[in-house]
Amino acid sequence: MRLRPRADAMGDEQRILVAGAGPVGLTAALALARAGMKVALFERRDSANQTSLASTFHSPTIEMLEDLGAAGGLLRHGQQVPAISYFDQGRLAVRLDMSLLAAHTRHPGRVHYEQGRLCLDILTLLRGMPNVALYFGAPVKAV
Repeated sequence: MRLRPRADAMGDEQRILVAGAGPVGLTAALALARAGMKVALFERRDSANQTSLASTFHSPTIEMLEDLGAAGGLLRHGQQVPAISYFDQGRLAVRLDMSLLAAHTRHPGRVHYEQGRLCLDILTLLRGMPNVALYFGAPVKAV
């Protein structure tokens, strides 16, 4: 489905073009829009990219998403992982207790949450922003 910007949303002012509605493009568009920039996001697919199988978010990323107002779904529905274990030939070699980071981050640990779900979460935020135009089914071929 191709979304058209509202006429009053973009005006004749310059816009920042973001190519791709994957996790990086959507997050960049959200950060720019939250900073007051006018953004036009183009995606060749008919919807946000949900093909990524990545699912692990670490403290700095969680904090960045939280600062952008995009961590709600991740924190509500994601699986909190308080430790990381590494095995060598079936035996525990190292266990990292993420609570040791509590003095350094708001989110010590990792969260498992599908990146495709995060893309939809961010897309929902972008759809409600008057300074964002979304174009799906619109590949960027040249700039």
